[in-house]
Amino acid sequence: MKREYRGGPLLFQRCGYKNSAEMIRHVMRWCIAGNVYRVGSSIPNYVVFAGTFDVSRQTPRRAAQSLMCDGYLSRPTSQRIRPVVLRVPSEVPPLPEEISVILKGSDLTAVRGPELDFARTIRADIKKGHLEKGRVYTQGWLETHYGVGHSLMRAECKKLRTEGLIDIRRHVGVWVKAPDNPFFGVTYHALETVRSRITDGTYPAGESLRNVTDLRQELTLSCRRWEWVVGELVRQGLVIKGGRKGAGPVVVGPRHTGEPVSSG
Repeated sequence: MKREYRGGPLLFQRCGYKNSAEMIRHVMRWCIAGNVYRVGSSIPNYVVFAGTFDVSRQTPRRAAQSLMCDGYLSRPTSQRIRPVVLRVPSEVPPLPEEISVILKGSDLTAVRGPELDFARTIRADIKKGHLEKGRVYTQGWLETHYGVGHSLMRAECKKLRTEGLIDIRRHVGVWVKAPDNPFFGVTYHALETVRSRITDGTYPAGESLRNVTDLRQELTLSCRRWEWVVGELVRQGLVIKGGRKGAGPVVVGPRHTGEPVSSG
């Protein structure tokens, strides 16, 4: 049985490249520029490149190292970790027709199918309500549910947060935001309530929120959730924590100049 043609040692010469590493480097840049390999996702294994173009594994490794020096790929800390796409090149020349024929239907492009559809799928699930608004989803659950890697999920979650579709809290998880209200759930509702009261003057600057128990009962918050709300208010510059134990947070108002506010 005749072997199927998959390139060969003279392929780079026929396509006008100096060597095979330069040819594969052009293929990698073209795939990154065409969103075949998205930012935040990893490139295929070097074995796949070697099998597609009939070269050794060191050839795509040298090509990837060249892109690492240019800042397009990350430098893995271990050989078992594949490089991750960091940014997209501005202008990439088109691939020769012979290489395009080899890439068509190969594993170099077929393995990226789920990752290409992932961004559209998760946005559609948010808009259709398949991801429940206000519910906490861990990043590990999302990775398993959508079948993508950690790097791609992390990069996509940052984009979704920028678009105002989700909110992320470290060591907690991901919340899906309601389209008509950027705050959701009991904790976020409490944060918005206290912040609005500080903004409209219900809690004037210099007042200490001493009666935490009544406020927590009104907002139906646990101690842990109340501590998170206070931490967010401190981070936004609306309150400062009391100097002595049991004093409670002190309101500094929506415009904090950095000067200490006495509680008494």
